[in-house]
Amino acid sequence: MSALDLIGRHRRVAKSLERPRPYTCEGGNQFNATEGLVAHEIGTARELIEVAGSRIDGWVACVGTGSTFVGVARGLREAYPHVVMAPVEPSGCEVLAGKPITKHKHLLQGTGYGFVPPHWDPRLVSRCLAVTDDEALAWKRRLAGEEGLHVGFSAAANVCAAAKLLSMGAIPSRGTVATVLCDSGMKY
Repeated sequence: MSALDLIGRHRRVAKSLERPRPYTCEGGNQFNATEGLVAHEIGTARELIEVAGSRIDGWVACVGTGSTFVGVARGLREAYPHVVMAPVEPSGCEVLAGKPITKHKHLLQGTGYGFVPPHWDPRLVSRCLAVTDDEALAWKRRLAGEEGLHVGFSAAANVCAAAKLLSMGAIPSRGTVATVLCDSGMKY
């Protein structure tokens, strides 16, 4: 697919997501806004399903506002009821897993705020995964060196978590785990 075809496709998806105002963004408070949930449920999830072609067995994503994880999980659940849904949190700040906070500072920016986001839906969770700072750093370097991907720590944590899910035997050995590379390495 050429770059122009890809741009056209993204424009069509964006157009299909348009809806009349007013939005529910509540003064720019991203934690209470519903637009992200809707966009990921009918946009990102649909795109993952189209790209995967056959079947997605797992979905992992770091949780900040929860919009990406919850929105995509809702969209994927319709297409693939069996999918293993695993939110990703910084090790030591695993409130979604019901653990006490033992590490307030971590490298996974935009995640692990130490509270359950307002739109969180625990019914979508199959298991929780934690990623340490060292693991995120190692995967960040590995993705740059082996794949040429200049990503940040939360994107690296997503790939680390996907690899963990594959190695635990929670999905078929040749299964597919979807995630997002949600940040670049430009500020690191």
